[in-house]
Amino acid sequence: LNEFPRAALLTWLMIAPVAQIVAHLSLRLIAPYLVRFQGPPQRAVIVGMNEQGVALASRVSDTPYSRIEFHGFFDDRYLERLDASSDFRMLGNLSEMPKFVREKNIQLIYLSLPMASQPRILQVLDELKDSTASIFFVPDMFITDLVQGSTGYVCGMPVISVCETPFRGANGVVKRVSDI
Repeated sequence: LNEFPRAALLTWLMIAPVAQIVAHLSLRLIAPYLVRFQGPPQRAVIVGMNEQGVALASRVSDTPYSRIEFHGFFDDRYLERLDASSDFRMLGNLSEMPKFVREKNIQLIYLSLPMASQPRILQVLDELKDSTASIFFVPDMFITDLVQGSTGYVCGMPVISVCETPFRGANGVVKRVSDI
């Protein structure tokens, strides 16, 4: 009790909360600039314009510090069957997606298809096998039994990695140098 002078404790009790508030506000002000130093945003598309897909697109768009640039949706269903409440752009059907991914250098693909449409999911994965884009599954239910899958979050929305590119950071630089 007598290890610290009373004046030092009172000073600390007054300065600590003020310093914490100032640090918090300062970080909020400089955060957008710090995000820019992390490089350009990653380009993304979502396969399946359903409730989960629209929710993910909304969260990505509404998150101020997201490094994801959302381009739009791909879906084979007729426009009348799609989530009409969405303000997001429909880019085309699933057969047009691989060409778009290659031409626009899309880095992130989110599969928001129900598990019941397994043939469509397998078709999409097969068509993207030569792509270096990371592919994530946006679950419509809790899935725990994917052998190579790992879970993650995108702006608070759960996603499951189906196939993630190893070409990030130093590995990406080494790959690019070896390609050149």
